[in-house]
Amino acid sequence: MDWYQKAMEGLSNGTVGIHDAYAAASDAKKAAEIMSTDIGKIKISDDIHEDVKKLLQSVRTNFSTGYFTREKSFKSAMEYLDEQQEDQMQNFKEEHKMSQAFILKGAATLLEAKTKVGIDPAKE
Repeated sequence: MDWYQKAMEGLSNGTVGIHDAYAAASDAKKAAEIMSTDIGKIKISDDIHEDVKKLLQSVRTNFSTGYFTREKSFKSAMEYLDEQQEDQMQNFKEEHKMSQAFILKGAATLLEAKTKVGIDPAKE
């Protein structure tokens, strides 16, 4: 996904062509799709206290949804590069912002779960 950001910056300053930017967006979309699917498959043990189990389920859902939404954002970026319609760029921005919100919520919930089981995130 770093390549995507560099490619888009390069596109805006003229050092990267539209085909390379499109390829970077396509690769980032595929990576986000894989992440979403893989995160959704993570097993959560039944041996964990119910409160922590619910927190971890929330983490999994938020991360999976965050990457699914990120996949949609890259699809919008690809459509923008294809069609040059401003609404596709707006869709990209909105979906990307939503993706970040889901991932941040998941990260905060993961910290909460760690704290509940006695892991001090500040010491990691």
